[in-house]
Amino acid sequence: MFWVTTEASRTGSRTLSLGSSLADFIRQVGLDPSTSGGSRSDASRLKEQMKRLFSSRINFTYEDNGSEFSRSHFLFAEKVQLWWNPNSTNIDSLFNSEIELGKQFFKEINDHPVPIDTHALSELKQSPLALDLYAWITYRVSYLKKPQTFRWELLHNQFGPDYKNIRSFRFRVRQFLKRITLLYLDHNLEDDERGLTLLHSNTHIPKLNKNT
Repeated sequence: MFWVTTEASRTGSRTLSLGSSLADFIRQVGLDPSTSGGSRSDASRLKEQMKRLFSSRINFTYEDNGSEFSRSHFLFAEKVQLWWNPNSTNIDSLFNSEIELGKQFFKEINDHPVPIDTHALSELKQSPLALDLYAWITYRVSYLKKPQTFRWELLHNQFGPDYKNIRSFRFRVRQFLKRITLLYLDHNLEDDERGLTLLHSNTHIPKLNKNT
């Protein structure tokens, strides 16, 4: 998902080329192309996950005490072509693998870009929670107009359903924030017993100027 949104924003195109070799794409997303063969290899698991992601439909629902309701949905991709053989990662296929993003999804990417650093993603990739926190912080900071506090209860509901209680979730978040701080030096964040407070910060990487 990070690769797709970054590439779509960088190229300004709905059609993204994944290349003729699966090994090259595996390297782009920070995995190991040498572990090929078998259902548990990085190549096999990546291709299966891509098929599921690219076939998905994204839904947003808003409901306020039953009095207000709205829903929007759109396709992740309108066209998908994956010609790779996961058991032969370094062999070029006859056709170029590519995806064509859904119109509404592509519009959302360009209307609300998130300036993330792919190096940070590579350093944090072993933990889904660390990736979620990094992406969430960079997104919030890039559109922040005034300091905003997010209570631990809210963060636990959004990011920590696998944690039995807020205390253990808060402990893990603080551990990952130390790692994120080493990567994102300019972020300005405070945490206390109430929750996390985001203050004005520079984005991790400069925003693209769409007018140039």
